[in-house]
This record gives sequence, structure tokens and C-alpha cells, in this order.
Amino acid sequence: MIFGRPARNRRQRRAERREVLEVRLRSDRARASRRWGLLVFTLFLAGGIGLFVVTRFWDRLHAEFVERNPFFAIKTIEIQTEGRWITPEQVRAWADVREGDNLLLLDLRRIKRDLEIIPQLATVSIERVPPHLLRIQVTEREPVAQVRGVQWSASGEVLPVTYFLDPGGMVMPPLPAEAVPAERQAALASLPAVVGLDGREIRPGRPVQARSVLAALRLIRAFENAAVRRVASLVAVDVSDPELLVVRTGEGSEITLHPEGLDLQLRRWWVVHEAGARQSNVIATLDLSLTNHCPVVWAPVSPPPPPPPNPAVAPSGRQPHA
Repeated sequence: MIFGRPARNRRQRRAERREVLEVRLRSDRARASRRWGLLVFTLFLAGGIGLFVVTRFWDRLHAEFVERNPFFAIKTIEIQTEGRWITPEQVRAWADVREGDNLLLLDLRRIKRDLEIIPQLATVSIERVPPHLLRIQVTEREPVAQVRGVQWSASGEVLPVTYFLDPGGMVMPPLPAEAVPAERQAALASLPAVVGLDGREIRPGRPVQARSVLAALRLIRAFENAAVRRVASLVAVDVSDPELLVVRTGEGSEITLHPEGLDLQLRRWWVVHEAGARQSNVIATLDLSLTNHCPVVWAPVSPPPPPPPNPAVAPSGRQPHA
């Protein structure tokens, strides 16, 4: 017993010291955690205050030196078009920009997006040239044919309207009369018409998908470089039969073609015309869709009308008295 107590006392003292050390360690850890939490909170608070101050200062600088700075006011809006049927004034109206607008604050993506949804425009390029110049360059879709359709008016009425097609079949609605030069209005009115297509294919701003219509557009483009163009003019192309194209000319002829091999058929049309011209005949109807022969109906050439009489000469040949 005498020798056992000191050992037990030593163990108790060591246990007490360990407990005291553990308590101190936990206390030190708690204090360190609180210090770190306070430090992080202080840093976040200081960062937030600093960010707020910097943001307000930047807004002040931006408003003073950019938004209200007359140095960046637009003085020139340079619009480049191909001049086929769209005027620079019309492009400017679509872009909705004016002289005096702040060049640096323009939303170029918005302007480009607004112009790209115009069916008459194929590509759009916008360039900001500080300090005063805004440059807009557009390429136009070329109208090669017209097609009749309908549209709803503001009062709910169904009105007939003439749409235009480019070589790829894009359906383009008509522009306001004041937006198209007078000489271009006459040219648009003289474009050949595509008739006989399903009205559901006419969707402004979207290309026509019907193969017969696309074939008619290829025919119109090929006709522009064909020799027969010197003696005939296209008035309408009927696509009601998906396997055939029926052309009506300004000279009163009716020509039937197959959608494939149009260049060869146009050359055969020219050969047939020349053969008829040597006999003083013109083509009434001609079927070029057949490969082994060309059924043709001839019509005699109409004599030219006599010239009108000269009102200044009397029937007896004497000048009339005043």
C-alpha cells in the first residue's frame, strides 16, 4: 500500500495535466477560429465597401466622360448598299440610328440583328470608327421573280400583295413605294411571275422549298444568258405541274420545259425559233420536255401595223389652211 500510492498519485497528476492541456488547446483553437472568422468578415466587408466605392466612381467617370461626352456624338452615318432596290435612307430607318447618338453606347449587336431579319438583306456588316463615324454595309438579295399572294391588313381584311423571290427562293415582301426609286419600281413590275404554286409556300422571310419553284428560278437565271433572250421575253412560269415548267412569253408563245437540263432546252428553243423565222413563222406552242423530238405549232408572223397618217398633210397632198 505504501509503495502503491505514489504511483497512483503520479498517474492522477499526469491525467490532470493532460486534461488541463486539452482544455487549453480547445480554448486556443476556439480563439483562433474566432480571430480567423473576424478577419474573414473584415476582409469581405472591406472588399464590399471598396467594390461599392470603385463601382460608383466608375459609373461617375463613365457618365461624365462617355455618356454625356459630346466628343463621341455620331456626326456621319456611312451606309453602303448595292443600290438594286434599297436606298440608304431605308437602311438607316431599319437600323434606327441618328446623328447625335453616342457612338460608344450603340448596341451594335442589336442593330445587326434588326437588319439581318429584313428579308431583302443578305449580309450585314457594322463598324464603329471613333470618334464620330458609324459605317453600315449591306448586300441586297436580288429579286428575279414575282409571285402573287395575300396578307392580312390592320383591319382584318385579306388583301392581294406581290412578293418577290431571289435566286434561292427567299420570299421578300414589297417595300413602301417611297423607299424604292421610281426606275426600280418599273424594273420590279416587269419581273417574270411564278404562278401555280401552293399559297402555303409563300412565307415572307423564309425560302420556298418546292422543287418546281426552285427550278423555275433556275430557268429565269439561265434565260438571262441564253441566245433566245434576244427574241423572246419571259412573262410567267407555271409550276402547277411539278414535273414540267410552262413558260408564257411576251410574244404570245407557250413553251414547255423539263426542270432538268435547262441550258440545253434553251439552246433548242433558239434553234427552233431560227428555223421558224426562215419560214416567216413564229412559235405558238413548243414542247421541249421530250428528248427525241420537239412538238411545235407555228403561227404566221403578223405584218407590222401601218404607220399613222400625218395630220399635218391634207388627203390631197396640200397643206391645210391655218
